[in-house]
Amino acid sequence: MKSISTLRFLIILLFSTGASSANSQDFNGAYGTINGLIEVRAVYKDSMFQAYSNQLRAHLNYDNASLILHLDLATLQTGVDSIDKLWKKKLIDKDWQLKGKLSLEFINTTDSKTQKLAIEGYLINEKGMHKVQGSGELRHVVGDPISCVLTLNFRLSLPDLGVDMDNAKNLSPDVMVNIQQSILKRE
Repeated sequence: MKSISTLRFLIILLFSTGASSANSQDFNGAYGTINGLIEVRAVYKDSMFQAYSNQLRAHLNYDNASLILHLDLATLQTGVDSIDKLWKKKLIDKDWQLKGKLSLEFINTTDSKTQKLAIEGYLINEKGMHKVQGSGELRHVVGDPISCVLTLNFRLSLPDLGVDMDNAKNLSPDVMVNIQQSILKRE
């Protein structure tokens, strides 16, 4: 089991490394990243499916550990045409954004120990603002320019987020979301 977890982490690190060249510091002192990895798991017609996107954009303020994530949900792909069509036609508002705060005082990119954390914030879509909570960790890696990988996990209720479940009778109302995002060393 540990080798599967290690393999998954290395694959995620590989995706994150490819995205690291798109990192930059913006005018507010937050570092922006594109090509973060998001995985959404749900049950449809009694079968588990996973949707992925590597188009997650993030802005992380290292000084106060505030975070903004942005995703065009149309970029999520399951590899199953019928689910992808349902996903895009009936369930999804175009853009979703998460504005939140990590339970850390600040982002430490030099400490080598893994830090467990919680996140609390609001998921914003066309239907409004919805309070969300999750957990995760900041796992440090050896490499340049990446210092660590931020992992976040959420359990979301689609009806609570304004999704019309009448359009998705065979889809479970709860989904699990896993996010992996590379974090640059602080300059």
